[in-house]
Amino acid sequence: MARILFLTWCLLAPAVWLHAEYFTIRHYAIQMDVSASGVFSVEETLDVEFSQERHGIYRTIPTGYRVDGKKLRIRVTDVETPHWPMEREWELDRLLIRIGDPDRYVNGRQQYVIRYKVRKAWLFPEEHTEFYWNLVGNDWDVPIDSISFAIRFEKDPGLQEGDFRVFTGYRGDQGSDATISYDGEGQISGASTRTFYSREGLTVAVRLPVDYIPRPSTTQLFLSKYGLLAIPVALLAFILILWERIGRDDPTITMAEYYPPEGISPSEAGAFLDDKVDNRDLIALIPYWASEGLLEIHEVKEKVLLVFSDSSFEFAKLKELPAGRPTYEKVIFEGLFRDGDRVRLSTLKDKFYNTMNSARTKLSKAVKEKAY
Repeated sequence: MARILFLTWCLLAPAVWLHAEYFTIRHYAIQMDVSASGVFSVEETLDVEFSQERHGIYRTIPTGYRVDGKKLRIRVTDVETPHWPMEREWELDRLLIRIGDPDRYVNGRQQYVIRYKVRKAWLFPEEHTEFYWNLVGNDWDVPIDSISFAIRFEKDPGLQEGDFRVFTGYRGDQGSDATISYDGEGQISGASTRTFYSREGLTVAVRLPVDYIPRPSTTQLFLSKYGLLAIPVALLAFILILWERIGRDDPTITMAEYYPPEGISPSEAGAFLDDKVDNRDLIALIPYWASEGLLEIHEVKEKVLLVFSDSSFEFAKLKELPAGRPTYEKVIFEGLFRDGDRVRLSTLKDKFYNTMNSARTKLSKAVKEKAY
């Protein structure tokens, strides 16, 4: 099922984004300076071209994400945007920076410089220390024509071939559409080799000596993970140990049962969870309908160049959408089966984005009206 959602996302999402935005990033330059203490300074220079008048741009910086199954929470400080006013908004796992003057419109070519410092953005496997950073992030809803980057290490790590890599594409992809090189004196640099579509990122991973920066102690890791909750967490652990040893009653069996909230579709739940409407929230309707017996999903083989074959998916309508369903569900369901009761995923690539646009608008309206 995850594969179906991923393939559908890849085919439908880029077309929607390319028809929805009002500026393009012509060039994105990143300069990073990594200190021996582990703090690194970042300067981003964005050459932007607006096609419509707007007040400015947004930059989203993740402050919490997972790498290899581990949750990494970082600190972003000392944010500056020279020559432009800005507002910062801290959310659960990200920092949102609004750059621009609310009383002034801009158009055409503009340049934005963003400076900030990052702490605790390191991975500590047993055999090495790892620098892992998404230079542009996966939250830009606009295309980026070109990207260049330079990372200077205060203490030359003495890297070898294979100690540094670059990954490109959507979140989770491992593309290599960028160059990367090491000058032998402590600097890594590189550049993109193609235009990046909206929501595509560029990540640099560097394997450093195990003692390149001071490693946090067990206590520091504990405090970093629990923060101000460290003391009550430790106290609770102590009480549980005592209870386990001298106060535990005979074991009992407790069954936990979980149910989804009534009257909430997966699309509305997804929009509520991250406070925004994504294409994946709408795509989630397809397996949802399948679970209700409204349609079937089949994997099929398609010929490519009359020789090779590739996998695709076919959706077969079994029943009509029941009356009373939200408007966004009707838009997607009717658009999906506009030309018949069977449709292949590959035929939707160039003609379904208008349907997705309309459904996104109606889903956003539905969520706002319910005031979750």
